[in-house]
Amino acid sequence: MSAPCDATSERKGPRIGRWSTRCGISGRSSCWCRRPGGRGGRRAGLLRDRDLLPQFPPVGGCTAESPTGEVVVTGEVGAAYSSRAQEYIDHLGSIASVHPSDLELVARWADQLDGPLIDAGCGPGHWTGHLAARGVDVRGVDQVPEFVSHARRTHPGCRFEVGDLDALPRSPGEVAGILAWYSLIHHEPATVRPTLLRMARCLRPGGGLLLGFFHGAEVERFDHAVAGAYRWSVEALSEELRMADFEVIETYTRTGPGARPHGAIVARLMSAHDGRAE
Repeated sequence: MSAPCDATSERKGPRIGRWSTRCGISGRSSCWCRRPGGRGGRRAGLLRDRDLLPQFPPVGGCTAESPTGEVVVTGEVGAAYSSRAQEYIDHLGSIASVHPSDLELVARWADQLDGPLIDAGCGPGHWTGHLAARGVDVRGVDQVPEFVSHARRTHPGCRFEVGDLDALPRSPGEVAGILAWYSLIHHEPATVRPTLLRMARCLRPGGGLLLGFFHGAEVERFDHAVAGAYRWSVEALSEELRMADFEVIETYTRTGPGARPHGAIVARLMSAHDGRAE
């Protein structure tokens, strides 16, 4: 069986990676930038092959009910993930597969939120389960029914829903934060801003958004193991966020030998969603 996504079967041995940070306020880079509620300090960690993989991106397309009432994925990308769901679960179905720098970043961000959080594109539910165990009020949403079924079995105390990233199941202005960890990698570039605007509609003014993505010098399509995906530069994705009424607070990049570079952006909603065309 070939290794999915960002790893290849011939990679062996440890990989070294470090988050490099740029603060959207101070412009400083190469460190964790301090801000109210934040912490400083550099972080480096050991990367294994499984750490090089993205954490279950949600899928394009939509879901529907079959004549028997079963939820099915109708999009091409969604169907591809659905057909390989068990492979993903076997490789990346627990929080142990996550790089320690990612664990710290996501936990630190979530701990600062005051209210409910959506894990948008939750996959097998490992991030939802981890954050719920830390006392976060979190709900997982994913288009792939197989992922959601596994998540419900594995994390019975958590809430999971089959749903579309572009139609998150919350009332406008209800959510304090959205975790979208590799949730936009399969979106065509022209559809990213409308998706961010729909996320903004769910968030309270000042609500938080944390994006994980494949980083590159420019917006560029590449052959992902499941379906075509895009890498983004920090600058290009930050501009999309600003156009969707978000303020970029911090940006991160992480590289390791033999791995595609990774990125993350911490942002917050500047004002209530104004109903602009999406």
